[in-house]
Amino acid sequence: MFTEAGEPLDLLQWLAQVETVSECRVWLGAQARVLVRLVAFRLSEASVNRARWRLREYARKRGRQPTQERVALTQWLVLVTNVPEELLSAQEVGVLARVRWQVEILFRVWKSCFRIDECRSRNVWRVLCELYAKLLGVVLWHWLLLVWRGGVWDRSLHKAARAFQRLSVVLAVCWRCGWGLEGLLELFEACMATCRVGKRRKRPAAFQWILGLEGLT
Repeated sequence: MFTEAGEPLDLLQWLAQVETVSECRVWLGAQARVLVRLVAFRLSEASVNRARWRLREYARKRGRQPTQERVALTQWLVLVTNVPEELLSAQEVGVLARVRWQVEILFRVWKSCFRIDECRSRNVWRVLCELYAKLLGVVLWHWLLLVWRGGVWDRSLHKAARAFQRLSVVLAVCWRCGWGLEGLLELFEACMATCRVGKRRKRPAAFQWILGLEGLT
């Protein structure tokens, strides 16, 4: 890692100057160097203690001792990005890093609730047809959950998927009984209202981090 002027960067020395959040431009790569943004956030004491505990447990399971440098680095959240400041501020970079695990939750819901990775048939065309049908259903479910009537942020994807599974039979029966689309959507909305994620002070939910950015703009 090198400074913008091409000199080697002492990461710990630079981090020691970070009070809350700071960033600088650095070069990464030994040969083909890439100019990126180095963004650092000083963590709270509780976060540092958790990070050090995880580091020591990880090292203990492997019969090692963590280096002093690794222990010192637990005081900061250090991120590297090539996204320009015009698109993402330092605070927005930090929020995206904190909520990145939402992608993993999304794939987990697709597999555990919608079973997109399972098929009883071994016929390749039957498998593709079933996969595309499930993906279309997932897209419709996401649209109803996140976009319809302005969208909602404070919903648990896992709870919403389970509720949708329970509701699917009811929706099918109501459709056969002549319910209109508007009535079915209102029934779906009432069901999804039970899948809220409450606001938390100590460990904010993902939607709190994202909506909190509005106060910074």
